[in-house]
Amino acid sequence: MTEAEIEALLADAGLFPGASPLTKQQLTDRIMAILDRDWPLAKREASPADYAAWRDAAEPARLRAVEANLFNLRLAAYRQALARLAQYPLAEGRAEVVETVATGALDDDGDPMLETVIVQAAIPPVPAQVARALVDPLTGEQTGSETVPNPVLAADEAERMAAQAVIDATPEAVVAFAKA
Repeated sequence: MTEAEIEALLADAGLFPGASPLTKQQLTDRIMAILDRDWPLAKREASPADYAAWRDAAEPARLRAVEANLFNLRLAAYRQALARLAQYPLAEGRAEVVETVATGALDDDGDPMLETVIVQAAIPPVPAQVARALVDPLTGEQTGSETVPNPVLAADEAERMAAQAVIDATPEAVVAFAKA
């Protein structure tokens, strides 16, 4: 199978860099659809030797399809990780962002009137500690409370670390494609 034929098969399957990644089953279904199109069951049964030769010749295309899908899976994971890290850390909160914009009116001197507009509201940091109720296991009554680290912050930090690990493990070819 020539390089041009392999590229045509990959294009037919929708396997090009930047395409939506497929599940293993979706990838198998697309490969089988091409197989059924090019070698219907009746043709395979009528010419088993020719079919075996075609299948062997098509193996590089199958491997390239798997590689292309793996590239797209990594690209999707990389983009998702970047998006996660772009969110503000809950422990730090988010500062208010304001812009000065023209109102469209003019003052007495003929200068445009300006006003300050909030384009992103401030979000305070999530508290580092929270109170947790202590409940008597026999009576079910609350007997007090204790201060514990905020589990929301722990989850946020774990998600951020996982996203950074994905970014760090992403192959350079995927990173370069994402930045292009």
